[in-house]
Amino acid sequence: MLRKINYTGRQRITRDKLGFRIRRSPAGGYETHIKLGLDGKRHLPLNAPVYIEAYNSSSFQRIRIGTVADAPIDRTVRFDQVDGPASVLFRVKVVQEDGEHGQIISSADRIAPEFIDDAPRSKSILPTVFDDLGQDLWRVTFEDAGPILEVNNSGLLKDIARDYVRSDPSFVALVYPEITRVVLTHILIAEEYSPSDDDEDRWEPKWLQFARRYASRNAPETEEHSVLSDWINETVAGFARSLGARSRIEEVLRGGA
Repeated sequence: MLRKINYTGRQRITRDKLGFRIRRSPAGGYETHIKLGLDGKRHLPLNAPVYIEAYNSSSFQRIRIGTVADAPIDRTVRFDQVDGPASVLFRVKVVQEDGEHGQIISSADRIAPEFIDDAPRSKSILPTVFDDLGQDLWRVTFEDAGPILEVNNSGLLKDIARDYVRSDPSFVALVYPEITRVVLTHILIAEEYSPSDDDEDRWEPKWLQFARRYASRNAPETEEHSVLSDWINETVAGFARSLGARSRIEEVLRGGA
């Protein structure tokens, strides 16, 4: 049973003190090499445990990696309960475990691995993962670090899904404009995110910067859904024009693909 943790009064662990590398384990699954320094260590109880959490939309695992006294920490651990390394993110928590519930006193969240199998991790604003989605061909899910495109690779799709997503003109024309609509609607209407918020640790500004290339103006500062929807439609239409979406589909229909 996981211990309940109180988030009150936590301090931030700076990201320049963190490093995560994922590689395949000879024993199966994946292992993660973790480097961790702790700013302001002298202000933290030396016996406070340090936890690493690995998570994505479908799985979660927490491992105690040491205590504040052990920092800097440089070791390899195996997360065998988390699937899909391309979509895995990490949290670091330093916990004061006095009383019935632990209290987080220092933390960092939404940390992406720097390398997967010794290759630099893609910096794409839309990471893609492949999985058995049943009858769904694709879907967008939202993690703390941003949207992820999930693509079905079951059945006959298993050997062609990756190439299909990257280069098939019909997939690009039909799917990517709609993904843009889904993500912008999530940001501006579902989340009610303010375009003026430029927090560098958040993913939303990167998507709004991308969208700005295809709209005649910045995202409007308003809570009016109709105004926001008009801007989203304008942006998606501009993106579709840049792709030549209709021309791509016409070429497929003519048998030119």
